Amino acid sequence: MLYQRELLRCCLESNEAFDRIFILTGQDYPLWSNVRIADELTRHPDKEYIIGLDHTTLSDPVRQRKITHYHFFRDMRHIPFKYSHLLAKAWRGLMVVLPIRKKTYIAMPDGERWHVWQSSSYMCLTADLARYVLRQMTDNKALMKYFKYAFVPEEMVIPTIIFNSPWRDRCTVYPRPCYEGLQSLSAITYFEYGRAIKVFSLDDYDELMASGKMFARKFATGTSDTLMEKLSSTMSPTTPPSPEKGRPSDTL
Repeated sequence: MLYQRELLRCCLESNEAFDRIFILTGQDYPLWSNVRIADELTRHPDKEYIIGLDHTTLSDPVRQRKITHYHFFRDMRHIPFKYSHLLAKAWRGLMVVLPIRKKTYIAMPDGERWHVWQSSSYMCLTADLARYVLRQMTDNKALMKYFKYAFVPEEMVIPTIIFNSPWRDRCTVYPRPCYEGLQSLSAITYFEYGRAIKVFSLDDYDELMASGKMFARKFATGTSDTLMEKLSSTMSPTTPPSPEKGRPSDTL
């Protein structure tokens, strides 16, 4: 979660004025052209492209372990990953039987209780919301303390801030009664997540184009080369931006 904070800070404190902030990874690749993306954002200037799942009200006790259990040994920089991974796995097993739990909500100093939300790490936010998120990640000590030993906090810190903010009504709340995997929480990026995230190849072209997402993950040299070439050749700027509102500047 700290890397997200520093990336937001670097972006927002630069000399560039951005209308939108995309949070992606280095293995994402666009499925839409820049013109099509800009047109989508122009037609929905107030929409925040993030899908949130409320963990505080979730009835699945296994899923709630992500927030109620303490997850130690995950970021041990001076120990090889294979050893820290074994330690983290052993601790998760121990936490199942130990009576040590965090609350399913975050108690704020003013007495307010924030629900804990999860989303995919990939999203598109307006600059105003991104600035609000950065302030909370910098100044909200109760929030950051709660997530210090959480499981995959980069999927929870930002959505928890957003869905407890005045921007919530501009976002998408997870609509189904049961959790259907992390893919269902991704607003802008398509991926397949089994034991590992799938690397896409040319055989996946039709599936990707039917996904309705702006981006896909993940792409790798040697496996995805011909797919990337085909995507690039089909992303010609044929869709003009909406003339009544103009095209947003510095979107990408």
